[in-house]
Amino acid sequence: MTFKSVLPFALVLTAACSVTQETTPVEVQLDPAVAKSHASALTTAVASAEADDGLAITEALGSVSDTSVALVPKTKSGARRRLVRSTVTCACDAAARRCDFDGCRIGSATVAGSVAWGDGVISCTGLSVDVPSQAGAVSEAHATIECALTYGEGSVAGDVRSTGRAVVDGVTYTWDATLVARDVTFTSSALTGGSVEAKASVTTSSATRSEERLEASASVSLP
Repeated sequence: MTFKSVLPFALVLTAACSVTQETTPVEVQLDPAVAKSHASALTTAVASAEADDGLAITEALGSVSDTSVALVPKTKSGARRRLVRSTVTCACDAAARRCDFDGCRIGSATVAGSVAWGDGVISCTGLSVDVPSQAGAVSEAHATIECALTYGEGSVAGDVRSTGRAVVDGVTYTWDATLVARDVTFTSSALTGGSVEAKASVTTSSATRSEERLEASASVSLP
């Protein structure tokens, strides 16, 4: 066998060996209590929109993103609140009913993108949250949030999607989660009706254990 005849075979073998094996997802039960807490966060976003408080809307949407990994019970320890209004450099235009974030800060998080509300609609465009490496359990985090919600007096519908990555206690969590609110109704103190459909895919990995991918989905009736 000549060198020329061996070379194509070697290239094919090298390419085949370099293919990365994807982790096989494992279907697990979704935590309905977390899905209900996400529905409550949407009602907070609506109340904040009615009060023309754009930062509070952003925090409410951030709380859904921050706890997305908790939809999967086994990865609940990766959930951390990251948008906490301790110190703020971000500002919103209440008159225009819009927040345009350009790398400003809410607590230790850097925020970019925009949130708009009014005329019964809440929308997010390019909204992202970054937390730098810091002392404590959370080493770093990055999340993106997409939302398209409609609301009225005591009602909300629409969807929120969050994708991100965070390192907590040496474990890396990567997630992709979606919450769809269907005719959710509420009072000032409680959810009263409707349902939410929640879906989450969470991958975990660390230096001491192999990668694991867990997926969960469910439709949860309210209240």
